[in-house]
Amino acid sequence: MALALTISADDIERAFAPYVVQRYAPDDPEWRAIVARLERKEARRFERLQRNELVARDRTRVEEQYASIWSRSVDDQLVGRPTAFEWSRGAYMAQSSARKRVHQLLLVNVLEAIRPRTVLEVGCGNGLNLLQLSAHFPDVSFAGLELTAQGVHAARELLYADRLHPGVASFFVASVRDPQGPRRVRLHRGDAAQLPYRNGAFDVVCTVLALEQMEAIRDTVLAELRRTAARYVVMIEPFYELNAEGLRRHFIASSHYFDARIDSLTRYGLEPIFVLSDMPNKVLFHVGLIVAELA
Repeated sequence: MALALTISADDIERAFAPYVVQRYAPDDPEWRAIVARLERKEARRFERLQRNELVARDRTRVEEQYASIWSRSVDDQLVGRPTAFEWSRGAYMAQSSARKRVHQLLLVNVLEAIRPRTVLEVGCGNGLNLLQLSAHFPDVSFAGLELTAQGVHAARELLYADRLHPGVASFFVASVRDPQGPRRVRLHRGDAAQLPYRNGAFDVVCTVLALEQMEAIRDTVLAELRRTAARYVVMIEPFYELNAEGLRRHFIASSHYFDARIDSLTRYGLEPIFVLSDMPNKVLFHVGLIVAELA
């Protein structure tokens, strides 16, 4: 069934623009030099992969990496660091956090179109997405599942605080309709390969750059997303079709990142009904928004 969902490039531009450090024409020599450096670096890493010199990304490595990330302050994460981005509208150096704002915009638009009663975010990290969504959608019940103890701790501090963090509130792309909404979010620590919820427990199950870390358990996780969703699964992830060649292919393969094809989702009982890939993306790898309904 078609979904009445439109996400305009102008809206994406407004979410992204405040965090742009510098804009480039795609043929600007400085920009071409930036991309060339990344291409050389990732080509060397891909050669190491072919020589079996890179360690596979297993659960232990993922937990260690994200324990460090979620131990950083929220203020640090909202600034990020200058990163190379590309889009149909141009090339940019922008703070890495600019991507988070675009992803929040996508989630808000999707949920406004679906109008769910219940939503689960798998791999919710420090709870930043859930903070904005729960403050904007007072009639929706939200839950978050996170693998790391540090992530759950950071999410509790962010969501259950007495008042909205001022830096986070200004980072939002949508209005705050219910400042107490975040305090009602249910958080759980757990593994996406064995979600601790009943079949069809949530109208919408979503992931944002969480599956990228789950390539080793991809089939099990996709089946679990489908099992716990009653209506839709929403993913903002680096699908194969968006990273099929060159620099991006080298990066995804060497990083052992999520590599499923969009057209393979039907194998898991998921029918893509909305796909958006034209958005600011890191030069290293591209992600797309996929809204899938249960087949």
